[in-house]
Amino acid sequence: LAALPTVDHLARALPAARRADTAAAAWTPSPVERDYSEGLAWLRAHASRGAVVWADNPSLLLSAFGEVRLYHENGLYSARAWRVGPSREPWPERVALQERLLRRPDAAAVAEARRAVGPGPRLLVVADAVQSRVEAGLVVASLGAVPPRFVLPEELFTRRFRNGALHVYEAREDDPRR
Repeated sequence: LAALPTVDHLARALPAARRADTAAAAWTPSPVERDYSEGLAWLRAHASRGAVVWADNPSLLLSAFGEVRLYHENGLYSARAWRVGPSREPWPERVALQERLLRRPDAAAVAEARRAVGPGPRLLVVADAVQSRVEAGLVVASLGAVPPRFVLPEELFTRRFRNGALHVYEAREDDPRR
């Protein structure tokens, strides 16, 4: 008799699970989702080792699914975030440098970024149109398209990958100030 509630639960849960599995198997990603997935695969293949990625994307998609090392993704889940309290950025100096490199890229910003990551790793910048928000302590992301134009100065960066949802740029090594 004690197992009857479990049997009843299984009788309702199994068909619902099967419907969910069938719906997931039949799901077709949108073109932007396919492009973003392709961009993440490129990152895994070309940037997982020996590179530090800079991006204005706090969604955790790049580090989790692109398997790359980011300079600063977000501090939401860090011990320092608990210390500084809610609604305060735990790493304002990292955010400031990232903003400078991404919004006002010049040779001095690239040089400062190189100093921040140390010698050795390549410096990559991801341009995507991910919008994220925090809901109930979780980061929720939505994807968007990226314009096809070159978004960083060509004298400082080489575009290594581009599609409709994600561009990857690499800082040039031939910067005379370096």
